[in-house]
Amino acid sequence: MKLFLPSVTALLLTINCWSTEVQLTEDQITEDQITKVHEESLDSKTVIACGHPDYPPWNWKQGGKILGACAEVTAMLFENIGLKVNNIYAGPWKRCQRKVEKGTVDVNICAFINDDRKTYSTFIQTPMGHNTTSVFVPWGKEFPFTTWNDLKGLKVVMVRGVSMGQDFDSFIENHTHASRVNTREQAFEFLTLGRADFLATGRHIGILQRNLYGYSSSITVLPTPIKVGNLHISISNKSRFLKHIPELEAQLKEPDYYQKLETILSKYTLHYIRGRDNISPPEILESPEE
Repeated sequence: MKLFLPSVTALLLTINCWSTEVQLTEDQITEDQITKVHEESLDSKTVIACGHPDYPPWNWKQGGKILGACAEVTAMLFENIGLKVNNIYAGPWKRCQRKVEKGTVDVNICAFINDDRKTYSTFIQTPMGHNTTSVFVPWGKEFPFTTWNDLKGLKVVMVRGVSMGQDFDSFIENHTHASRVNTREQAFEFLTLGRADFLATGRHIGILQRNLYGYSSSITVLPTPIKVGNLHISISNKSRFLKHIPELEAQLKEPDYYQKLETILSKYTLHYIRGRDNISPPEILESPEE
């Protein structure tokens, strides 16, 4: 199903709904400060959450806070059961996950399920969203791709700390030559320098940031997706909020939830684009139900 952007006016009127402020700037983040935020929340109804700082429109860091669909959905779900979300910027993606493991952060606002994450957190089984992962290649170096077998033996570049689900993570480890970089911009440069055959990343964010970083004329995306993966909210096994999983999951099962999510994704796609002068929007958004 294809989703067209709603009117700009309607989106701008709702852009601040359910967004959660971050109390710490990037330069101020330290282990002690995150621990202090956690300790100060223990006597309140405040949930400490974190997410990927560079995965629009799902979530990204902007102006000292995390914005995006995952942040808004998580805040909405907890707000509906009487709890407030403090969606802090906890540092790079891997650090966010380690904070959830340690228990100083209660919630990972959205991620693929993998074996490592299941050891320290409990996932809400109903997906909060669905994300298409695709193959990005330099123009002129496209190759036939219909199944994962077509990727065997190739050189792939991926962003460090990113999982695409246990099945594809294992495939990458066992059947490709993988390199990891810190940012998607570095991954695009890796491709154009010929140091990798393809980049595996989310289709929507890949197109957004390919255009943002000036690679629209040198990098293209293959039409067949790698997979359509489920994004899940997870709660640290050390969190006092684990008991609320049934209440949170019930909201994700409501008949109109994915329709709400489509509007939220459209809103944050537009917000991300409007904050950057040199980026053009994709023609359409992918529906979470595809």
